[in-house]
Amino acid sequence: MPQTDEEKSPYWILRNAKTCTTIGIIIILVGQVIYFLYQQTHENYLSVLSHFLTILGEAIFVMFLLHVLVEKKNHNYSHGLLQKQSEHFKVEFQDLINSFKEDANTTIENMKEGIFAALLKDKMPHKFVEAIIENKFFDTEILRKNLVLSFEYQKTEKNTLYLHQRTDFDIEYVSGKSSHYEYDMGVNLTDTPLVKYKFLEAGCKKSKSKDPIKKFSIADDIVKDTSSPDKLLLKDVIQIKKGEEMSFYQIIEAQYQIGNGGAVDNYFTNLHTLKMNIEINRFPEEYIFDVYPTFPSENFNNPEKTGTKISYSNIEFLVPGQGFGFSISKK
Repeated sequence: MPQTDEEKSPYWILRNAKTCTTIGIIIILVGQVIYFLYQQTHENYLSVLSHFLTILGEAIFVMFLLHVLVEKKNHNYSHGLLQKQSEHFKVEFQDLINSFKEDANTTIENMKEGIFAALLKDKMPHKFVEAIIENKFFDTEILRKNLVLSFEYQKTEKNTLYLHQRTDFDIEYVSGKSSHYEYDMGVNLTDTPLVKYKFLEAGCKKSKSKDPIKKFSIADDIVKDTSSPDKLLLKDVIQIKKGEEMSFYQIIEAQYQIGNGGAVDNYFTNLHTLKMNIEINRFPEEYIFDVYPTFPSENFNNPEKTGTKISYSNIEFLVPGQGFGFSISKK
């Protein structure tokens, strides 16, 4: 019986499995070479291209090739078993096959929607992976880029040190089913016995646009989250188109009570973040500002000190939950 083009396609892939595997490996290797170039030049587009090619290579190798191989193998196996069964068990066995196909299709769809989760399930305990997925660890609908967190010294009154914490960053909507992503710019401000916070200012504009920055009124545009009183967010969310970048900034005043033991604080990201810099500006010489990262130390360079400015630059990538703690104390 002659085969249709649809029937020939899986057989072609089966006959050329090594070629398909090689293509995926080559794309992954190209991604790694570009990543090596990024480490030399620190150009953002090289890092993005490297991640894209690496993920594309993995997708070809894991999702495309294995999808067809598993589907064809299951089809041949099920067909052979069906031919050998007697009429007496035909109905029972058909129910079993239908259930098997349904489970297989669900597995394939899960791989398509979350390839990283599918890969992890082969390497990590099932319960641990499920906990990660349920907490949306791999939820990468939006990507934060070029994050600059700066601490600007303002004044000292008695034992209280006033700093302005300014956060500048870009948000890009990289994946999702809808045409727009609704971004509320949420920020958590929880006072402690030694630290008090006050939200001062925020704004946004399209990245690389000459349009003026749209500033948000603290009285009219910023509201408290009804489910978390310490969280502030925009009253009207920002609509970000798929593939579009928006630039944001936030300014918060932090008041640190510097006692004999100093004061401690922390910053943790809630988004996947590509490239981050930390700057401490006009910091008084009689105080010490120490940073303690929660991410791998090889991704954290020694500080650059110029006069009263301290900088930690080229922090390449952070995942949700990573960040740093810091302490302020008198010399």
